Amino acid sequence: EGTSSLHASSPNVFFAPIKKQRAKLLVEKCTELGAMGFGLVGTDYVNEKGLNADKLMLQAIEASEQSERLTIPRFVSPSTGEIWNMSDFLDRFTHYEDENSTSCNRHLLICRERRDGVLPLMKVLDHVHDMSGIDVNKEISFLIGPEGGWSPEENSLFDHLSEKASGNVQSVTLGSSVLRAETCAIACTAAWTLFT
Repeated sequence: EGTSSLHASSPNVFFAPIKKQRAKLLVEKCTELGAMGFGLVGTDYVNEKGLNADKLMLQAIEASEQSERLTIPRFVSPSTGEIWNMSDFLDRFTHYEDENSTSCNRHLLICRERRDGVLPLMKVLDHVHDMSGIDVNKEISFLIGPEGGWSPEENSLFDHLSEKASGNVQSVTLGSSVLRAETCAIACTAAWTLFT
């Protein structure tokens, strides 16, 4: 699945499939801002199913050249295809047998809008940065929802995981506005660069 750990200053951006032009913008701008990986995650309210990972990676290559990066982001996908199902995706962050396992070194920040008890992104990033510092073994990932938002079942699952996943899974908000998926991804990646 190509899931080697990344430097803490290089987040992964996982998102529900969105319209091609918007997905291209998301990949381009997040690459310019330093994202090291991208992945597609199926959600209950996915509208677009025709995204091609290879074409999105061409966008990442062009953006890497434009921003004079020395690395090209990778596409993180399950062994079964291009799109993660939600259960398998979340298992990457919640199932580990000991504190030295790869999953234990993964931190997932789920972007959620208008949800009680969800902390602002900047506050959570400050906490995560204090915990991991420049730990090269800590992989930070953002999960961005679909255009229709998260379903009630997904919201319940995220609430449950945030309570039990020992801090590896946290919900974050970018404020009271409802943002497009690409805007959210760009804002998250830009915010993370402030802490590196």
